[in-house]
Amino acid sequence: MSHKFKFSIIMAIAVLFFLSTGAFAAAPAKMAGKVFIYDNGNGIARIHTYMAPFKAAANTSHVIELKDKLVLVDMQFVEAFAKEFRAYVDSLGKPVDRIYLSHEHPDHWFGSIAFQDAKVYALEGVIGFVKKIGPAIIKKKGKPAAIPNFAGTVKLGTEKIGGLTFEFSQFQNSESGNALVIALPELKTLIVQDLIYSNCHLYMGHDSFNVWISTLEKLKAQYKDYEWFLGGHGEPATTTAVIDNNIVYLNEANKAFDMAGGDLNKIKEYLFKRFPDLKAQFFVPFSVGIALKKPNQHK
Repeated sequence: MSHKFKFSIIMAIAVLFFLSTGAFAAAPAKMAGKVFIYDNGNGIARIHTYMAPFKAAANTSHVIELKDKLVLVDMQFVEAFAKEFRAYVDSLGKPVDRIYLSHEHPDHWFGSIAFQDAKVYALEGVIGFVKKIGPAIIKKKGKPAAIPNFAGTVKLGTEKIGGLTFEFSQFQNSESGNALVIALPELKTLIVQDLIYSNCHLYMGHDSFNVWISTLEKLKAQYKDYEWFLGGHGEPATTTAVIDNNIVYLNEANKAFDMAGGDLNKIKEYLFKRFPDLKAQFFVPFSVGIALKKPNQHK
């Protein structure tokens, strides 16, 4: 049996998994989000992915469970889901060693309100943006949130944490200004967050589709033999087909922007017709509206 099939997947009621394995302390009895667990049998670590409901943008947060501690990636957006994710993390019965924030968009750090006791690491540009602009974003949104407890910047390159190899790389001017990608070679896992969306429409506010496509092509070539791909919105994927799907979407978005002449409704209609089965449709009018105000690629 290949490694990619050695995982437990989709638990709306996480306690069922815990009772069947006896591996952890009791988890929350009911969860609004879903949890996906990946274990390729290497004995070093396993990964837990918490995904908020699709109606709430299907934001994902991840736990790399090591022998005696936990490393997290991203902290959710809505307070209720951040607290639910925190309850799940606490149910694992191990201390949170650190949290990595993947990029500057608030739907991945507003939930730090539930993780103020944890040390957060991010790229220098992300920390600068959140510290400078974050308070104004929180005030404008009018939702419970907090600036992360930043402890330091991520050092690009390779680092061993709890016996597991972490490979940190940075990509700029794609879905966001700065994006942290974490490769876990022993787990054949790539954590890309918002560089990849799974079964969702994409956020296009940065309006840098060609650079984003180039980034995805590089990731596909470098990690073609990986088995677990974790994006920032939607369910985990087991092949690079999820990267191909995002490239197709971005190429179609290019066409939509070019033919619409700045008409948001035309872009929306084109993408909804082209991708009728994708979820989180609200990403389109929201993000296209932002892109059209400050066009980068599409002048």
